[in-house]
Amino acid sequence: MPITSLKPHPHNARTHSKHQIRQIAQSIRRFGLTNPVLVDAKNQIIAGHGRVEAAKLLGLTEVPTIRLESLTEDQIASIECPFRHVRQGRAVRLVVGDTNITTDASHQAILKAIASARRWYEQITTGKSSNIAQLAGIDGVSPRFIRMQMKLVQLSPQSIENMMTRPESLPLSLDDLLALIPMDWRKQSLGLSAMSA
Repeated sequence: MPITSLKPHPHNARTHSKHQIRQIAQSIRRFGLTNPVLVDAKNQIIAGHGRVEAAKLLGLTEVPTIRLESLTEDQIASIECPFRHVRQGRAVRLVVGDTNITTDASHQAILKAIASARRWYEQITTGKSSNIAQLAGIDGVSPRFIRMQMKLVQLSPQSIENMMTRPESLPLSLDDLLALIPMDWRKQSLGLSAMSA
C-alpha cells in the first residue's frame, strides 16, 4: 500500500524516538520489511507506526499491509500478537506469529550477504577500495561487520549454487552459516545442511 495512503492512528500509544526509527530503518535495510503494517478500514495504522516512519526515512513509497476492517476500537486496542525475539549476531529481530525463522526473508538475507561479501572482496582485490574502513563508509556498515561477513567469500561456487537452487539447504541464519563454513571446498561439497546436522 502506498505510504501516502496511511494515516497514524489518533490513539497510538507507542511513540518512537529518532534513534529507534533509525534502528528500525537499519533492520529494514538489512532484512527487508518482513512484518506487515496493520491498518483499519480507513487506512489508519493499528500497528506499525515505527515501521512506516522508518520506511519513509529510507525513501520507500510502499509498505506491506494487512487490512483489519471489521474490528471495533476496543478490539483494536486489545490486539495481542504472539512474538519472539531471534538473535542474529548483535542484532535482535522481532518475529511475529508462528513464522519459521527460515523464511524467504531469511534466505534472501543470506544470499544478499554472500553477494555483498563477494562484491567487497572484488573491490579490495581490484584496488577499487583501499581498505575495509573505506568499504564500511560507502555501505554504511561497521568495518567489523564487513570483516565478519568476508568469510562468505570462502564458499565454493558449488555451495552457492546449491543454496540458490535448494533453499532448504540453507542454514537457519547467517550466523549459523558463518559458523559452518569450512575452508576446504571438498568438505563444503558435503553440503552445509549436512554439516549443521
